[in-house]
Amino acid sequence: MGQGTPPPDHNDPEQISLIRECTDKIISLEKQRASINADISAERKRIKASNIDMDAWRAAKRRREMDPDVRAEFDRSQTLCNKALGVPVQADLFANDSEAAPGEIPDAA
Repeated sequence: MGQGTPPPDHNDPEQISLIRECTDKIISLEKQRASINADISAERKRIKASNIDMDAWRAAKRRREMDPDVRAEFDRSQTLCNKALGVPVQADLFANDSEAAPGEIPDAA
């Protein structure tokens, strides 16, 4: 409780109802989350079972989810970091990126 905040009325039926309602909703959501987490884990296992490097997949997924402007800045920054650290840069890697639909591999330029 914050300063100046009155303590809750332990006999207030509205607060009791609120606590029960919120608790039931949270328990329901936690059960849904457990089910969703199991589904996500199963899909990740399918990807891994096909010998896809999971670090590479996570990086690609993260990049795909980025806003295009954020992705462009990320790509510029990553290129700069790679150059600074002596990591070879494949200049044409993203050349046709805007032409590829999700799930489609861009054609080599």
